[in-house]
Amino acid sequence: MGAATSKTIKEQTVEELGAGSSILVRQRHEHQEMDRLMDQYPTLFNHALTEETVLWPAVRASVPDGEELTARVEEEHRQINDLVVGNASKR
Repeated sequence: MGAATSKTIKEQTVEELGAGSSILVRQRHEHQEMDRLMDQYPTLFNHALTEETVLWPAVRASVPDGEELTARVEEEHRQINDLVVGNASKR
């Protein structure tokens, strides 16, 4: 007997992942959508990642009311992201 090889989620069929309503199928679809959006808007995603990992932690730590400020900005960004994803999914 040969060693069994495991397939990645990307390599498995919908049936292998537990059919259409499976969390794994939904996760794969969401990852595909994120990949597509990242390809379509690479600068936007690089900008957001830099803010979330570098800028906002520094603002929270060093600016008076930094928590409140970053919470407001992050909410605005979430609303923009929702618009981008909503518009992209209509295409």
